[in-house]
Amino acid sequence: MNGFLDSRGLAWSIPSGDGIGEQHFGPEVRQYLDAARSDFHDVPAVPRPCTM
Repeated sequence: MNGFLDSRGLAWSIPSGDGIGEQHFGPEVRQYLDAARSDFHDVPAVPRPCTM
């Protein structure tokens, strides 16, 4: 994760106006995911490890 952020000149931060522990619901989460997919379309997906 650090390499991903560093390579794009990004820093980890909590979005302004977003209270810590605030809950986000389906439509809002969908907007976040859609924006991330658009912004980072060039980044290959990272497979999730099997944790069964």
